[in-house]
Amino acid sequence: MQIQKIKICFLSNSLNHVTVFFLFFVFLSFYFMIQNSEAASISTINGTVSDGLSITVSGTDFGSAPDVIVFDDFESGATGADIATGVGSAKYGEWARRDGSSYYGATASVSGTQSFTTDYSVHYSNWIQADLPANTRNVFISWWLYLPAGDNYPGEGGSGINWKQMWLQGSDTGDDDLVLPTRHSSWQINGNEGDPGYSNYTTVNFVKGEWKRLWVWLKGSTSSTSNDGEVKFWELLNTGVVQRENDTAANNLKASGVWERVRPNGFGNQASNCITSFDDIYIAAGPNAQARVEIGNASTYADSTRLTILTPTFWSDTSITATVNTGSFSTGDTAYLFVIDSNGTVSPGHPVVIGETQEGFTSPPPPSYDSGLLSFQEDNYLVQRTSEFAYLTISRVDGAVGEVSVQWSSNGDTAVHGVDYYGADNVTVNFADGETSKQIAIPLIQNDATVDRTFSVSLSNASDGASLGTTTSATVTITGVVVAPPPVLRLN
Repeated sequence: MQIQKIKICFLSNSLNHVTVFFLFFVFLSFYFMIQNSEAASISTINGTVSDGLSITVSGTDFGSAPDVIVFDDFESGATGADIATGVGSAKYGEWARRDGSSYYGATASVSGTQSFTTDYSVHYSNWIQADLPANTRNVFISWWLYLPAGDNYPGEGGSGINWKQMWLQGSDTGDDDLVLPTRHSSWQINGNEGDPGYSNYTTVNFVKGEWKRLWVWLKGSTSSTSNDGEVKFWELLNTGVVQRENDTAANNLKASGVWERVRPNGFGNQASNCITSFDDIYIAAGPNAQARVEIGNASTYADSTRLTILTPTFWSDTSITATVNTGSFSTGDTAYLFVIDSNGTVSPGHPVVIGETQEGFTSPPPPSYDSGLLSFQEDNYLVQRTSEFAYLTISRVDGAVGEVSVQWSSNGDTAVHGVDYYGADNVTVNFADGETSKQIAIPLIQNDATVDRTFSVSLSNASDGASLGTTTSATVTITGVVVAPPPVLRLN
C-alpha cells in the first residue's frame, strides 16, 4: 500500500508540473501574440512634408519593410506623350511596357496636373505594365480611378460594358489572373480563367466625374483548394474608409502559380466618348507588401476622407525614411501621418502640416474630444443674389462639454468683398456648455451680376479644449440667376 501511495503521489506531482508547464507555454504564446499584434507608434517626424522631399519617421513596432515596385503620379512626361517605359519612367521604379492609347493627360488629376489617361474610342488595349519580382505570391496595389461625367464606360452603348481596370496577371495570361475588380453591369473581383477561378461580386461606389481611391491586398493561396489565400479590398468614401472584401479563406492561386505583372487599365471594350484616367498608382510585393506610410485628413485612418500614400526608401522597426507624395493635399493643410504594418494594423495618426518642416516634433497625447469637434455642417452653400445674407452652420460633434469658441474668416474668389458681399477676418463664435450648433450670417450686396460668384469661409483657432473637425472650409456660391417663386394657382 505504501508503494502505491508513492506512485500516486509521484503521478499527481508529474501531472501538476505538466499542467503548469502547459499553462506557462500558453501564456507565453498569448503574450508574444499580443506583442506582435501591437500597432506601430510614432514618436517624432523630421523633415519637410512637401511633395518629393524625404521625411524620417521614428517610433516603435513598425515591423518589416515592403518591396515597393512602382509609384507614379505621372507628372514627369509631356502632356499628350505616350507613357514612358524603362529606367526612370516612374516617380519611383519603372513601367516595363505600354500598349494602345496610354498617355500623359491633363484633363483630370489627383496629384499635380496630369494622370495616366486612355482613349477607348481608339483601342481596346490601353494599358501600362509593372513587372513583379520572381515568385511573387503577395501583392498590395493602391490607385485612383476617374471617368468624366457623361462619358461611357468601356463598351457602354456598344458591345457591352467590360472594363478590367486593374489586372493582376499570373504565370501566363490564362492562369492565376485576378481583375481588381472588373466592371460589367456590376463590379466583380474575378479570375480570368477556370483554375483557381476566384470570383466574388463586390461593391464600388464609383461616380462618373469623381475620383475614386481603391486599394487591395492579396495573399496567394498555396493551391487552388487550400482555402488559405487572402483577398482584402477597400475604397475611400466621403464618409471615410470602408473595407468591401475581407476574404481570408480564398483560393486565388494554384500550387505552382505566381503573379508576374500588374496592368493598370488592362482591358476594355471599345466605346465612343470614353476617356479613363488613373493617378498615384502604388504597387508593392512580398509578404510585407501591406506595410506602408499614408497621410490622411483625420486623426484616425478609418475616418479620413482624403488619403495619400508615401514611398518608403528605408524601413526598420524603429525608423522609416519616405518620400512625400502630397496627392490632393495643399500647402498649409493640417493632416495626420499613419504607419501601417505588414499585418495591416494602423498606428494612431501623428499631426503634420503640409509644406512645413517637422523638427523632431513629438506627438501630443491623444486628444480628448469631450469639448467637441467644430466644423461646417456642409462644404458648399448656395444662395440667390437677392438674398440679404449667406447663412452657414457650424456644428459641434463628439462632445459638448464646457464653453468653447472658434474663429471664422472669409476669402474672396470670383466674389469680391465690398462688391458682392461683406467679408470679415477672425470673427469669434462662442458655444455655451451643451450647445451643438451655431449659425453665422454673412451680409450680401445685391447687384445686377448675372453670373455665379464664389467666396470661401474657413475656421481656425478652436479653443478651450475643442478641436477643429474635418470640414474647416466651405464655399459659398452666389447665383447669378434669380429663381422665381412658383406660380400661385387661383380657382374661380
